[in-house]
Amino acid sequence: MTTSKKTTGVRVPIYLDEELTKLASYRGITKNSLIVTALWEYLKKEKGNNND
Repeated sequence: MTTSKKTTGVRVPIYLDEELTKLASYRGITKNSLIVTALWEYLKKEKGNNND
């Protein structure tokens, strides 16, 4: 099963981009995968905080 995807651009500081690249490489995943995972985790946390 294929998930629909949308490409979007995000401007980040060079230092942040470098850190994301290093962490993704260390984990053996793509930078895109790292960012998508981070965004999902953020959304889950925010949804949990809004259920008070």
